[in-house]
Amino acid sequence: MTSELPICRTCGVQYATPREDCPICLDERQYVGWGGQQWTTMTELAARHRTELREEEPGLIGVGVEPSFAIGQRALLVRTPHGNVLWDCVSVLDDAGRERIAELGGIAAICISHPHFYGANVEIADEFGARILLPHADKEWIQRPSPRIELFGDEAEPVPGLTVARIGGHFDGAAVLHWPAGSGGRGALLTGDTITVVPDRRFVSFMWSYPNLIPLDEGTVQDIARRVERFAFDRIYGGWWGRIVVADGPADPPVGGPLRGPPARRAPVAGPARPRRRSAGPGQLDRDPAGLVRVPLQPGPGERAVDDQGQVLALGPLDGRADQGAADAPALELRRGLGVQEDKLARPDPVGQLGEQAVLGVLEPSGGLVVDDGGGVGHVLIVAPDGAGTGLGRRMPDADRPADSTAQPAITQKIAG
Repeated sequence: MTSELPICRTCGVQYATPREDCPICLDERQYVGWGGQQWTTMTELAARHRTELREEEPGLIGVGVEPSFAIGQRALLVRTPHGNVLWDCVSVLDDAGRERIAELGGIAAICISHPHFYGANVEIADEFGARILLPHADKEWIQRPSPRIELFGDEAEPVPGLTVARIGGHFDGAAVLHWPAGSGGRGALLTGDTITVVPDRRFVSFMWSYPNLIPLDEGTVQDIARRVERFAFDRIYGGWWGRIVVADGPADPPVGGPLRGPPARRAPVAGPARPRRRSAGPGQLDRDPAGLVRVPLQPGPGERAVDDQGQVLALGPLDGRADQGAADAPALELRRGLGVQEDKLARPDPVGQLGEQAVLGVLEPSGGLVVDDGGGVGHVLIVAPDGAGTGLGRRMPDADRPADSTAQPAITQKIAG
């Protein structure tokens, strides 16, 4: 398949006419490539990429692009006796891929989880004579109008036996496809990243923006769970190769397992955290009246420190000596709202106090402090400069310090994003 219509290199969406910008990438849920807005065409892509077809399970074929392009999603072709449905879309379909899909029965309808995965949906629909079902709530994001597009409200039936349902969240019209025959008749839910399967594959996550790390609020996540709990399903297919919750997708009760985990909360851009006290166990929060958060160190990677709004305050790695002005001073990211600031650890002179806690280091240029929380080895606080919260670090034991280190304790950041 070839076409000279413009395709955004960052999101992979095809447009009806040439233009200077990509509205989808200008939105806060996506981003414009660091090199500025760039375009390509299906003809150009077909010369450098190929279509990859893989059987995910009987009756379900993955449709991807190799090498990966733009967001890198793979679509899913659901085969039924009443016609095949393409769930989500890609930006290019080569001749071999088109011929193989035709052999498998073609495409009767295309349904898409959200605008980031629109790809070249009209081009592919024209090739197979397919309908395109999109939620009315996302009408403003359609970049290539077509008489093949049919708008629906909360749900539609692309072919008998399949249901596409709007559940909102990532976009107002964000949708899922329910395939009752999937997973050996136990049911499958195809979600794109409306409900995203995380790399752990035992859980899912919900975000307003994935690349910009903006979470959804708790109420929206709970509403998504309520909207999907009426569907019987055992398996969840996310938007990329291998992103599958293989079994026990919803669990019990009533929306448990991957859909039951603690929801993320939209974090304030600024402002002091609300004082509250919690008893702290491994991986839990302990906020004292002064607004400091203590998170006891739990062995192993992947621990995160958050304030009581669900905001990640510090991300590693922070590792190395804490010497003032050292050229190899370690870097630290402090994430406050939508901003990211890289700090370096420097030794204050003289060493100060924060209340009863010893200040072990200062973060430049933000002015954040690295504070001994008095909890013994393994407890170090990284305090945001406005006092709104902290991250968690770990003191390096004396025996592990380099022989030439100063008396200043070395700090190893223990938080992973």
